[in-house]
Amino acid sequence: MSGSRTLVLLPAICLALTALLWGQSAPAASTLKQAQERVGQISHGHATVHQVFKGPAGLTGVVLEIQGRKTVAWLTADGQHLLLGNLFGPNGTNETRAAMEQVGLIPKPLPVPELTERSARADGFTVGKKGPLLTAYIDPNCIYCHKFYEQIMPLVKKGRIRVRFIPVAFLKPSSPGKAAALLHAKDPAAALATNEDSFDTTHEEGGLSPLAHPPAALLARIKSNTELLGKSGQLATPTLIYCNRKGTPVLLQGLPDGAIETMMKSIVDVRNGRCAAAAG
Repeated sequence: MSGSRTLVLLPAICLALTALLWGQSAPAASTLKQAQERVGQISHGHATVHQVFKGPAGLTGVVLEIQGRKTVAWLTADGQHLLLGNLFGPNGTNETRAAMEQVGLIPKPLPVPELTERSARADGFTVGKKGPLLTAYIDPNCIYCHKFYEQIMPLVKKGRIRVRFIPVAFLKPSSPGKAAALLHAKDPAAALATNEDSFDTTHEEGGLSPLAHPPAALLARIKSNTELLGKSGQLATPTLIYCNRKGTPVLLQGLPDGAIETMMKSIVDVRNGRCAAAAG
């Protein structure tokens, strides 16, 4: 089992605009004018090229604008295919995201140590009384957060780990109200248990009722949490932050198979947003 619930900050994966517009292969676009000609033909005039740069594997990177939104795309060497979406390198590097950061279309993610420290000051609540501390960003309607909860709570009950849950809200219209209900509850841990015990896996809906008429200040706190999560590089839940035995903070987005088991072999405590080993 693996996965996360994500508000995609990049174009959809594997979307390709393909055109066989030339009888023979055209040379790769090397200038802005050439790139505009290629992209203009492929997109039927719907995309405008603003910048050209050398991409990996013989591709030409282009910064283009579609319906008022700028993004990075890739022209193939023959000039006949325009690829939109996440391009991954052989080591799993997201070349599209790296390019978007490089040209300034999206901010670079916060360094994990800084994110760890800022997360310690975010609004949340801790479940468990013993064990090293794990930080978990969750949306109340996130099914992978629900699966994470089911996996981690037996360890919490055994005193092997504590979890600091930071509610965020972006998946569904009911998410802000449910996140507000968590933070507003006299016993947030019990409210979270209600949300997860009654989770509707068919419709991916948390079982907690949204807080009616949440105060603006409370919604602002949830918005702040969500914005901080976005500074990790993407709005993905669950997002987990913990410290390993080397005193290094680790960021894990989604719930890959075996992630909890791997984490439990190396997790150490975090104090005031710093790894215990690093804090000395």
